[in-house]
Amino acid sequence: MKSSIKIGFMTLATLAMTVYIAHSIGTGKSGALMWFFLSFVVLIIVFQLCTGIALFFCMVRGLFSGKPKHTGFAVSKKTKS
Repeated sequence: MKSSIKIGFMTLATLAMTVYIAHSIGTGKSGALMWFFLSFVVLIIVFQLCTGIALFFCMVRGLFSGKPKHTGFAVSKKTKS
């Protein structure tokens, strides 16, 4: 119950912030709240981009590596029948 209340509050706060920003952009008066919101969005995009690039290069390195490495998860044990 608490988590749904928190999610609902965060959703309402985000919607209220975007409405306020949309109004201030339309009037030409951009305040500190608009810059805070835009910088927060830019930070999310930059961090997601960095993570995606790192995962992409790790995937490419794994695809073109010479010898496959054996891990403990892929070990198959032979059983006596």
